[in-house]
Amino acid sequence: MKSTIGPEWLPYELRQLGKVGLAMPIFVALGFVGIAVAMALTGTGTEQIARRLTSGLEIALPFVAGLAAAFVVADEPALDLQLTVLTRYRTTVLRRLALIVGWTALVAILWAVALRLLGLWAWPEPFLLMQLGWLSPLLWYVSFGVLLALLLRSRMASGAVLGGIWVFQYVLGGALGFNYWTSLLLSLSTTTYQLPFFGIEQWLYNRLVLIATALLMTLGAALILRNNETLVRGGDG
Repeated sequence: MKSTIGPEWLPYELRQLGKVGLAMPIFVALGFVGIAVAMALTGTGTEQIARRLTSGLEIALPFVAGLAAAFVVADEPALDLQLTVLTRYRTTVLRRLALIVGWTALVAILWAVALRLLGLWAWPEPFLLMQLGWLSPLLWYVSFGVLLALLLRSRMASGAVLGGIWVFQYVLGGALGFNYWTSLLLSLSTTTYQLPFFGIEQWLYNRLVLIATALLMTLGAALILRNNETLVRGGDG
């Protein structure tokens, strides 16, 4: 049987992502625009508004992408059918992973370019290198969300764990940043510290560690997907 490729599978996958995977990044962007407008109306300075708008790239977009990844993988209505052809299910997960990352990255790029053109870009130069500020945590949260979904097979549980990690880093990230080794694991280091106070070299190490751990978690998810019995037990539980 000839495998389905190209646009034949795209409409179904876009429907599966739908309100969660496609709308959430846009809602986040609009939400930060609303916050910026409210700040401007209350007399907040342009510099503070710029910092708030730019911080959304790191604080919010990667997290909602991770939630979307966890939700669409944990809530697969055709899982039993997909399990009859394991390669196809593995391909489905990778497609959704790529679509979520690609769409969120597109929103982030447009967001960053708009801020740059409007003179509201708050992160330091070079502009292209600083895109790791959102790209590294995006890869980390999406891969972690997929791994959680495959292990827990529950949208609620996966979202709770992912949210707990985000809250922990947001609240205690400043304290963790004072230790060199724990600072390498922070997903919000660009926002938590005003570069170059944090140190551009240390920040770059942090971004690379996030990418490396994201690759490891993706590998772990791929290994789980290879095990049909693991998926069946998870789905039954």
